[in-house]
Amino acid sequence: MRLKTYLLLVLVLILAMVTGCSSGGSSSGGGGTDSTANVSGTWKGTGNSKETGTLPTTLILGQSGNNLSGTWDSLAVTGTVSGNQLALTFTPFTLNGVNITGSGSATVTGNSMSGTFSMTGKVTVNATFTATRSESSAGKFPDHAPAGGLVAAALGAIAN
Repeated sequence: MRLKTYLLLVLVLILAMVTGCSSGGSSSGGGGTDSTANVSGTWKGTGNSKETGTLPTTLILGQSGNNLSGTWDSLAVTGTVSGNQLALTFTPFTLNGVNITGSGSATVTGNSMSGTFSMTGKVTVNATFTATRSESSAGKFPDHAPAGGLVAAALGAIAN
């Protein structure tokens, strides 16, 4: 009888340990931490759409907590970052009488990101892009961006 009680107690303890470990103790759902990626800095890469072909693109982002602001090929953007997911919105404006709106999203892994963006005016341009950030620009927010690039070409395609 003692052996059965002992074995039952060991089995209950093992089940309690396994159940406690599998619940993870983390609220992030991925078993890791809920840390937010640092995306501040200058990101340079290329993007592609059927309307523009493949062109260079530059994002310059500043970050305060989860909030972002900056430029994407010289157009103003704001957004958020949650974990490694980035969401950006182009500041709406009018060009040649055409209302322009747009947004983009990306997944950030260290100093690399890849994602999509969509810009709408007379037509909609959907593009994919990849960009990398140099170690020296991480955490910095430069004060200017080069003109042109993928976003500017998309703008030309939807406003004319």
